[in-house]
Amino acid sequence: MSQVPFVVYGRVKKDGVLQANVNVTVRNASTSEQCIVQTNNVGEYAVDLGDATKFSSGYSNGDTVQVSALDCTREFTVDTSKWGEEVNINLYEISLSLTVNVDCSNAVSVTYILSFSFAVNIDSSLATQTTYNVKPSVDVRLETGFQVEIIEVVTERIPGVDPDDVRDVLNLSASDVPDDKVYKMIKRAAVTVALELGKEVDYEQCSDPEKEAITILAAIYAICYLTGGSAVGLSFSLGDKSVSVLKDAPPLNVLQAEFERLITRLKEQQEEEKPYVGMA
Repeated sequence: MSQVPFVVYGRVKKDGVLQANVNVTVRNASTSEQCIVQTNNVGEYAVDLGDATKFSSGYSNGDTVQVSALDCTREFTVDTSKWGEEVNINLYEISLSLTVNVDCSNAVSVTYILSFSFAVNIDSSLATQTTYNVKPSVDVRLETGFQVEIIEVVTERIPGVDPDDVRDVLNLSASDVPDDKVYKMIKRAAVTVALELGKEVDYEQCSDPEKEAITILAAIYAICYLTGGSAVGLSFSLGDKSVSVLKDAPPLNVLQAEFERLITRLKEQQEEEKPYVGMA
């Protein structure tokens, strides 16, 4: 008997670049069944857990599912109240190179045991849904003098919209609206902005005006969520919940006006960038 489809889907990125033709393993750990698919030419994949040709035992609510690609693994629990689960794989590699200089006068008949420890601090806004693979390499040399080098690892914030951007608009903290909720609002806002502009918009890699429009719209969604209202596309309604954390947030009509101004300006820029076609 066939099951209702439950689609596991997402994108695979390495160092911020979508990866085509990469193997993705989707494993139902609860049934010990798995299948391997490849990403398409834009780094996307999709697998239906209800496809009996791939998962003969099907799936059940509460199953543990693991998604692996690029030596990274994500895990989630099947929730049959939803039609599927988005699981993105993002990998950033950080390479460290260390040089150890040993005084050659001490090198005869001596065994050196070299022990290293280091820490790489990653901004919390980058760490969500992202794997950092630190690859150290060590070069040991004999020198006439001994020298110690201090190596500093610096990471840069990847352009894009993150939950802190949205919460900053409303003067909220992570305890008011958690990251997973805000990320869903950001993704929905990005889809709406893309539809308004008639072009693809990636909230992880977008222009500053696009980022601002997505941030403002996600903030509007957050207000509707906190007050118990609803928001679909560009249709908003506030609920009747009294939320003290919104006391310092801008009024909804102010945010709507700013969003409309940004969208209008983005559309004007699109028109300005169109090539001029004259008449001969």
